[in-house]
Amino acid sequence: MLQLVGYWTWEQAAGEVINECHVERGARQALQELRDGVLASTYRELSRGDIRFLEAMVEDG
Repeated sequence: MLQLVGYWTWEQAAGEVINECHVERGARQALQELRDGVLASTYRELSRGDIRFLEAMVEDG
């Protein structure tokens, strides 16, 4: 995740100076990419048993 934040922050800055706004936008973009690219594809590969296990773990907190 840290690498994604760094990458997208740098992309947002498009120059030599990075400010707080660039970091905020970069972090949002990185989180979206993590959800859409990494977590969603991992979830799709889980078996029904894996999903039930994860749901039980969430209920336990």
